[in-house]
Amino acid sequence: MSKNPYLQGLDRLSDAQRAGLKRCVGKPLCEADARALSAFYSIVHYDNLPLWKVEIIFAVVAMTCLWRAEERKNPRSFIDCLTRLVSDEQVKSEGLNGRLRELLDTAWHETDFLNLKLYRLVRRIKTNGDYPDFDELLKDLLRWDHQSKYIQLRWAREFFGRVKPAESDTDEQEANEASDMQEEETDDAV
Repeated sequence: MSKNPYLQGLDRLSDAQRAGLKRCVGKPLCEADARALSAFYSIVHYDNLPLWKVEIIFAVVAMTCLWRAEERKNPRSFIDCLTRLVSDEQVKSEGLNGRLRELLDTAWHETDFLNLKLYRLVRRIKTNGDYPDFDELLKDLLRWDHQSKYIQLRWAREFFGRVKPAESDTDEQEANEASDMQEEETDDAV
């Protein structure tokens, strides 16, 4: 069971209300239909929260609705779920690595693009049979736009520190290192 009061309310929603939220996964709050909004605001009391926080809470609440109540057990960190996806032989790590890099480079406040990118990754996690820790994900997303980017740094360290690079990633890294060495030699010559 969730420790977060916004996510705890999901168990009080009817199947129709959860379905309404599920249809809005990946969409910004302003594009949600009336069914999703009524379900959302029945469990999330605005309490003078800034709109950007409400947007993030809406995104996470909607994503959580992809799992039925009985499926919401044994949550794993979001990064653990992604790492398990890469270790699955059917999933090409190169594409997933690129998606995560895109996600890490995107600010929440600049665009609704991050919500959509996140939803696509969550959908793949669901297909793989895992359940992300949405309490932890919500905490991370609420701190996503911090100027130090400490959440993105932690995610990058946890994911790329565990995952073997794909061949193209290794080739790209070697090319970048060679380019850096050339630049250093040019700087030394000047």
